[in-house]
Amino acid sequence: MLMGAGGGKMEIVEEGIRASSPTQALARPRIFKISANEEKLAVTLAKSFAEHLATIPTNTIDTDTTYLDNLAYTLHTRRTTLPWTVAVVASSVAELATKLEATTLKPLRRSASTPKLGFVFTGQGAQWAGMGRSLLAYPVFKAVLQNADAILASLGAPWSLLTELCRPESQTRINEAAISQPLCTALQIALADLLSAWGVHPARVVGHSSGEIAAAYAIGALSLKGALQVAYFRGVHSARVSALGLRGAMMAVGLDEAAARGYVDGVKPALGRVVVACINSPRSVTVSGDEAAIEALQGRLEADGVFARRLVVDTAYHSQHMHSIASAYRADLSDLAVTPPGQRWPIEMISSVTSRSASDEALDADYWVRNMVSPVQFSAALAHLCTPEPKGKKKGQRRARGGAVNILVELGPHAALGGPVKQILAASTGLSKAGITYLPALLRNKDGAETMLSLAASLSASGHGVDVHTANFALPPPQPLAALADLPSYAWNHSAGYGHLPGGGVRVHGSRSSCAGVIRHPVTRGESGEGVYGAGSCDFEGVGGAAE
Repeated sequence: MLMGAGGGKMEIVEEGIRASSPTQALARPRIFKISANEEKLAVTLAKSFAEHLATIPTNTIDTDTTYLDNLAYTLHTRRTTLPWTVAVVASSVAELATKLEATTLKPLRRSASTPKLGFVFTGQGAQWAGMGRSLLAYPVFKAVLQNADAILASLGAPWSLLTELCRPESQTRINEAAISQPLCTALQIALADLLSAWGVHPARVVGHSSGEIAAAYAIGALSLKGALQVAYFRGVHSARVSALGLRGAMMAVGLDEAAARGYVDGVKPALGRVVVACINSPRSVTVSGDEAAIEALQGRLEADGVFARRLVVDTAYHSQHMHSIASAYRADLSDLAVTPPGQRWPIEMISSVTSRSASDEALDADYWVRNMVSPVQFSAALAHLCTPEPKGKKKGQRRARGGAVNILVELGPHAALGGPVKQILAASTGLSKAGITYLPALLRNKDGAETMLSLAASLSASGHGVDVHTANFALPPPQPLAALADLPSYAWNHSAGYGHLPGGGVRVHGSRSSCAGVIRHPVTRGESGEGVYGAGSCDFEGVGGAAE
């Protein structure tokens, strides 16, 4: 029984959960990993698996359940992970075969060391009906949202978080500020906790605007209750702004901060006031302010051929309008419980209010009011997150090469910050060469379980120790898993040359995918039965896997 839910509301929630449950749906996505010592061999082996899958009967219920469970289990736990990995997510034998034989298949090379992760929490505006709903099949994710639902009810919410998440698009109220703010925060926290259950933890975090609330949770500064208190009352009071007679608007503009300020300063005072509300990247800002002034600014920008697009909001966030609710918002956060800096998790948060480390920030009520009324310094904050600290403490000491993180993971309803993130990295000489990659957790109108598993698959292939088994099995499998023995064997590189050694051995030349030295396990070649020594790995179990 969900806390705070009853009657028809409970039926809506349970219907949404049943539709997402792996025990009810045959088409359950799983991660499948195939690895090799060389990039080309990984592709070759993947195609061999695609051909093998074509021989598997597809007219039985067990094919897309038991067989795929055992295949995923075998590939992850019974085969050695080699440097190059193909990791795909599929829900059926046919889908898996199609992905493995695709010409666009791209293996990933495992990093020599465990990649460091940076979590990027999306701000408002990316929400959509049903976002992440299929992840309710995971007990950890579901528990967070159940607890959040009860907490919001205790704060006075006249609506149910789980009910809203399970509503169809035709009935959703998810774009109402009073609902979208706490719902997005709860979603982000549930995503972070689910990744934690899979063994995925960040080294650094940053949030865009209200995304900082979930970032503060990730470092242990706020509890789930505290984070939802900050988010809920932010939504409640933001919804009051237009009722106070303030007609606001926001607009995305394709300019750098300095150029945007030049245009903003040119707006006639009689039309109202406009501010640069968000510096999203070196080439993108968001302006906010009085509606008439925004309309005039849009006309001027478009006349000059500058990208300018109005956002679908009626509140001017991060503008002078937000000062009208600042006192009431602060009052509702007066009893906010915050963990002191020295007692938080060893994860660094970079503030998008100050663009500096938040290690010494109180992250109390005053901070969250500042977050609401101040410009979002996301561009500088993300660059700070990615930039390594100097090797020494001396002033002017050069910084370490590479990035402070290797992979950026966006946690939110959609990959809303993907473009800005790539622009920020490209604008920096050091960061553009650091090889930092970007991965989203969710995508608009895509199944949340599939996108989260795709994220886990990419992290695993890159060398992160993701618990793929836990990710693959939201619930214990209905019957014991069994290793499959009749799978394609390791693909060899036959381009290697061989030099004969004293005693009848051979030394492998050419390919460096195998162990250096002599391999003295004889195999049979040709009809004569002459003993030769095969090229490949010194450890045959490592080559073909323990299951072979």
